[in-house]
Amino acid sequence: SSGINAEWPLRPGELVHHNLTVTRVRFSPDSSKLLSVSRDREWVVWDTTSHILLARSPPKAHARIIWDCAWFKDNSGSFMTVSRDKTLRVWEYESGTWELGLSRTFDSSVTAVDVHSQGYIAVGFETGGVAVLAKEEEGGVGKGFITLVEYESFICPSLTINTLQWRPSTDGAPQLAICSDDSSVAIFNNFVSC
Repeated sequence: SSGINAEWPLRPGELVHHNLTVTRVRFSPDSSKLLSVSRDREWVVWDTTSHILLARSPPKAHARIIWDCAWFKDNSGSFMTVSRDKTLRVWEYESGTWELGLSRTFDSSVTAVDVHSQGYIAVGFETGGVAVLAKEEEGGVGKGFITLVEYESFICPSLTINTLQWRPSTDGAPQLAICSDDSSVAIFNNFVSC
């Protein structure tokens, strides 16, 4: 068996919503939803079984192109988006809808994001820099973000961070892989070195 589900629609245009280039798609941790983000500055959540559109962002959820997105690994249903408008936005899931929660503005366009199973948030920038954040909470309510470490572009790739991904870890030692417009790939070990 090839493992391919013949019922999944493989026809172009089956999941129609965005009107400009889709920049990223991500499955939710439980694989029940698919999140897409686009140059049209909007996000969409699809049901992976019925292929029905479950939710879409408010018009122009960001002021500029949304480059990337990532689901929180805690199965809360919440996710984040990052944009050329220099922001990271958290979309909190509650009672079947997503609402804007925490937001953070940076000095540079944010081009990549991923969330570790332990809650670390990695963000990559157009300048080539990388930062690792954590949500700051009080009584279960998000208050903001704590910057754990920032890697400036002089120790990172020299151009835009295109994507980054946390290594699934069983030993508690997070590793972060990044790739850049300068054709490089790097691994950050324990937030200490490239």
